[in-house]
Order: sequence, then structure tokens, then C-alpha cells
Amino acid sequence: MESVASFSWQPAYAGVGPAPRVWMGEAKDATLNRIKNVEGEAVEKGISEAEKLAKGTKKTRPSWRQSEIDVGKEYPGYREQVSFKDGNEVSHGTKNSSRPDFYINGHSVEVKNYKVTTFSGRSNLIRSVSKQINKRISDLIYLNKLGKLLLLM
Repeated sequence: MESVASFSWQPAYAGVGPAPRVWMGEAKDATLNRIKNVEGEAVEKGISEAEKLAKGTKKTRPSWRQSEIDVGKEYPGYREQVSFKDGNEVSHGTKNSSRPDFYINGHSVEVKNYKVTTFSGRSNLIRSVSKQINKRISDLIYLNKLGKLLLLM
């Protein structure tokens, strides 16, 4: 990212499961570290400076759906909104299932569109991602033939 101003209106996204078959704790730690790095970068450059720059751009933050569309272009071959429950792919909309925004075997991507120039925006982003990671861990894991727990993320 070149500036916080551009970041404030661009979609923020986190790919969960940087490598196939990562351990549950690693997936959560990797995502939280990405969020903290973004937060640290915003603070380093100064929020007031970012707000000044953003005012001059005359650009608005896209809708959550537009963010998903834009990020989806970066992940060709990934399927959108695939539902999982208890380690199995299930039909779309199954009660209590998880639906990552994008999924390909071994990797899922979540798209977030939060205003990160405020403390509450950053807190809401972290809370949302943390909650979703815990849900994904329970829904995107399975036991392989050797009886080892693996993540599908």
C-alpha cells in the first residue's frame, strides 16, 4: 500500500490458510498478524494525514459487495460462497454452515470492507475476523486417512 488514504477506501482482505493443511492456531495467528500490520501502518503514517489525503481524492469506499467483486478478480479459479459444515462441503445456505467469500482446495479468502482509520473500525474488523476464524476452524477441518486433523482453509 502506498498510503493510508488509498487503503481507507480499498477493500481490506485476509486470506486464511496461507498454505494447505496449516494448523488451526497458525491460521488464526497469521490473520491477526496481517490485521495488526495494517493497523500499525495506519498509525505510523498518522490518521490525520490520511484523512487529509483521502479528502483530496474524492473517492468513496466501495460497497461490501463491490469489494468482494474486486478481490474476486485477484483469485481466478476460486469458487465463491462455498458452504462448509463439520469438515464437509454442504449445499449453499445450510443452517449453521460457513461460507468463505472465496475457496479453492486448501485455501479460503475472506473479504472485509471496514473503515480502519478509526479505533472502532479496527476493533470491529478484528472482532469480525476472529469470530469467523473460529467458525471456519470448526467447519473447514477434517480427519485424513491417518486420523490427523487438517484444515481445508
